[in-house]
Amino acid sequence: MRLSAAGSLPAAGRSILAYEWSLVANPGVVAGFAGATNGPEAELRPVAAGTLTLGLALIDDAGQRATVQRSITVASPRPAPAPAKAASAPAGGGGGAASLPGVGLLARGVAGLLH
Repeated sequence: MRLSAAGSLPAAGRSILAYEWSLVANPGVVAGFAGATNGPEAELRPVAAGTLTLGLALIDDAGQRATVQRSITVASPRPAPAPAKAASAPAGGGGGAASLPGVGLLARGVAGLLH
């Protein structure tokens, strides 16, 4: 599950120097981050359906720090792909879905705090 803070904009004349993604509350919904948590994008590895709380902090070139937290609901993790079979009929699709309410607002909300 990919997350993005690319829509974050600092105050006029400033630039964002650092991003810090964090899991604030994770009741077994994700196995953690898949990769770095210090860039404008991050990726979570869902393992179960449920709700978690995600945090994002931005730091601008004046040292101003703004943070925000949002709850994210994971509908279902993607199942592991089945082993390939020779001469099999086409398989139907499956997969997982995630509802990411407020992730865009998460980024914009944090950026709005950098003055």
